[in-house]
Amino acid sequence: AIANDQFVKLLKSPTLEVQKPLGRTILPLRALAFSPDGAMLAAAGDGDTIKVHNAKDGVPIRQIRSEAYVRCLSWDPEGTYLACLHADGGMAIFEAATGKKETLK
Repeated sequence: AIANDQFVKLLKSPTLEVQKPLGRTILPLRALAFSPDGAMLAAAGDGDTIKVHNAKDGVPIRQIRSEAYVRCLSWDPEGTYLACLHADGGMAIFEAATGKKETLK
C-alpha cells in the first residue's frame, strides 16, 4: 500500500500496478499500517481522523477520532490495539474493534 498525497492505494506485487484505490483524504496522509493478519489497513495524516479499511475490498470499517495530526501508526501483535503518534509528540492507543481510546499521554 502507498499513501500518495491524499490517496491510499493498494498495489499488486511484484508489478506495483494499482490494484485498488482505498480512499481519499482532504489533507495529506503521513502514516499507513496493516493489521498483523493483513485484513485491515489504517491510514492517517494531517487530519484528525484515522481511517481503517478492509484491505481486501477497500470498504471503510471505521473512523477513529484523533486528538492531533498523526505521524505514525502501529498495531499490537494480536491486532487488538492501534497506536498513533501525534505530530506534537503525544500518543494514543485505541481498541481496534471499537475505536475506543485506551491511553493518551
